[in-house]
This record gives sequence, structure tokens and C-alpha cells, in this order.
Amino acid sequence: MIFTKFARNRLCKIDKSARVCYNVGRNQPRGTDMIKAIIFDLDGTVADTISAIREGVNMTMEQFGYPTHTDADIRCFINHGARELIRQALPESVSADPARVDEALDVYQGMYDQTYTHTNLCYDGMVEAMCALKEKYALAILSNKQDRMVKGLAAQLLPAGTVKIAQGQIEGVPTKPDPTAVWEICRTLGVAPEGCAFVGDSDVDMMTAINAGCLPVGVSWGYRSEEVLLKAGAKVIVQHPEE
Repeated sequence: MIFTKFARNRLCKIDKSARVCYNVGRNQPRGTDMIKAIIFDLDGTVADTISAIREGVNMTMEQFGYPTHTDADIRCFINHGARELIRQALPESVSADPARVDEALDVYQGMYDQTYTHTNLCYDGMVEAMCALKEKYALAILSNKQDRMVKGLAAQLLPAGTVKIAQGQIEGVPTKPDPTAVWEICRTLGVAPEGCAFVGDSDVDMMTAINAGCLPVGVSWGYRSEEVLLKAGAKVIVQHPEE
């Protein structure tokens, strides 16, 4: 089961040249001897949301008469919030105009509102893993997706009570990799950032963990490669939720 190695206060990943281990107890500040909370990214970590995002993006592009995009395109655009997603999806001839980006973003909000619930399954094994983890750790979800939709998806995908907090992009709060939202979640959960692991599939997630002072944990089944995750600072790479 994912994170069962935390029980022994030791986590390992395989590097090309050696087994690199991260000793949780030794590397955390005095008074913090184990991980007490886990924050998960949503897209590409808990569930594969690309198809539903692509639907919303392409409905927006079609309304303006712009070219549509593939799943591979959307994977390149995500991780930095809805506005950046739409900016990158727009043709270069208009993407540099903030007013045109805002106009398209407003349309996208309505389109994605129609499609985001099309994501109706977690990655295989994630529900079971998270239900087991909540017995020992305080769990949360943090995404750069719109807050209302993060809360809706968490409620749709996971049994009630699995996560204590499901939070997305909120006006006035910087998006990942800024650590502000992570620190606020940690305060709400009553844990120090050093006692929290941040689990995600992208370099943005690993940078978020490092910026916040959390343990950066990458997953191999998402939208970025293990090489990208390790380069961004992942201390652990999980290959499957059942690990």
C-alpha cells in the first residue's frame, strides 16, 4: 500500500546509480518524528482528468472558431491554473492579448462546468489506497483547478470523509508552486509542513512541496516522466498506489 514505508520512518526510490533513501525522522526538525499528513494533487495523481479538460477546452476553441487540441496538447498546457491553460490553448495571434484570454477563460469556465464531472473514476487502486491512508494520516487535496470543481470531483470520486480538505484555485491565493495554500492546509490540519508529504505527478507539485518544506513524493502514472519529477526534487517515486 502506498506510504506503508512511512511506518518504518524510511522511504526509498531507485536512482540510476544507487538506492537513495530519505530518512523522515532524521531530516525533519526536532520534535517531528514522522509524517502526519499527506496532501495530494488531483489531476494526474488521484484521477486522469485530461479527457474532461480537453472537452471543455475544445468546446471553447470551437465557439471562437479556433483550432482544437489533443490530449497530448492538454497535458502540456496544464498545471498552472485555468487561465494559463486557456492562454496556451489559444492561437499565438491572440494569446498575448490579456483581454482575449480573459474572454476565452470566461467561456471555458462555463464549458468545463459542463464536462468536469465526466471524470468519474480514480486511477486504479487510488480509492483503496487513500481510504487505508486516512486511518493513519490526515489527507487533503490541493489543485490549481477551480476550487468549486476540485470540491465537486473529490466528492464524486472518493467516499465521504476520505480527505479533510479539498481545495482548488481561490481568488487572492497564489497557485502552486507558491507554498501559501500548502501552509494554510497544514495549519488547518494542525501539522507542521515538515510533517507533511506532498504527492503529485508534475514538476510543479515537486516544487510546491520543496517551497513549502514538505516531503516531495512523485507518482509515475501521471502526466510527467520520472525524470522530470526527479529533476524537480522528488525524494520518492511511487510506481503504483498499491505500493
